[in-house]
Amino acid sequence: MLGFYKKSLLIIAVCCAVVTAPGCNAEQSDNELEKETAATATAEAATPEPTASTEAPATERSADLPDFAQLVVIYGGLGLVDAHNHDASGKQYQRMEESWSRYKVRNIVLFGDASDHSAIMTDFFSWDAYQSNLDLYIPYFLGFDLHDPECVNVIKDNLEKGYSVWAR
Repeated sequence: MLGFYKKSLLIIAVCCAVVTAPGCNAEQSDNELEKETAATATAEAATPEPTASTEAPATERSADLPDFAQLVVIYGGLGLVDAHNHDASGKQYQRMEESWSRYKVRNIVLFGDASDHSAIMTDFFSWDAYQSNLDLYIPYFLGFDLHDPECVNVIKDNLEKGYSVWAR
């Protein structure tokens, strides 16, 4: 059973890395991504194998590993959860919604800024995102100072409102 969880975590980590990789953004259409992938595969196939080298080997994807699109087809029904996302800062989450939908992300645990006074404002953005789509966003808050005795009131009020919390 433990092996299943480790494998699931690996799959989630790979999916998150691919979603956030440069070139995989909301402005890039599926056709552009397919063309880019095909061009890369053609270029890689045409490149001769290097001879022995003293350089450290580059990290390469094994041919037997599925690409991200295949992972989405295979595991998309499980409901991927982006469990740590700071895109509440500047309401950046809005630019990701199309990608999350395309890649079958079921929930986003949405944070804002951390360890900064601006976290109070980004907590509001996280809450706004949650109010806009209750089924997608799980709002977290970080806009409180644990050293301030009054933070207990902020935490209490936010928890009663419906936020989740991550204590630093």
